[in-house]
Amino acid sequence: MLDGAVAAPDRVVRRLDPGPNADPFVSAIFACFELFLSAVYAGIAERALEVAIDAATARTSARTGRPRSEDPGVRRRIAEAALALDGVAPQLVGLARDLADGTDHGEYWFALLSGAKVRTVQTAREVVDAAVRVVGGATYFAGNELGRLQRDVLAGVFHPSSDDGALATIANARLGPLPD
Repeated sequence: MLDGAVAAPDRVVRRLDPGPNADPFVSAIFACFELFLSAVYAGIAERALEVAIDAATARTSARTGRPRSEDPGVRRRIAEAALALDGVAPQLVGLARDLADGTDHGEYWFALLSGAKVRTVQTAREVVDAAVRVVGGATYFAGNELGRLQRDVLAGVFHPSSDDGALATIANARLGPLPD
């Protein structure tokens, strides 16, 4: 609670009613926030994939004595994680470029941005999970980088836009708002 807080009139940028609106200032803040946040989670996923690749090439199988990077299951997990991650950057770069170029997505802007954040976090969680499965139990120990990345990526579900909020925004953009 702010009690006695004063904002000088010349310091007030906007006065808006609560709730969603298409005010350009609010839209700009939302766009930057969603893209920057998405980039953080994409970076976590990229690093997790690097850690998994390093572990797969450095370790040998106790069963076969061969590098883990030759194990078909490990190769599949790495390939699936890389395939999923390959789709993230083009979407984020494309949306950032559209913002910079002034592309008009109209009423779809909020849906596109919140959808990109949710999709990026989902992908990052899948990539980190695959990396953990490649690296194995060492991830569980304190101080393990991949263990930290795993904890960090879980925070993505708590940052706006939430899955439910993004889905509601996308549904409203595509189907129109629900009647009161």
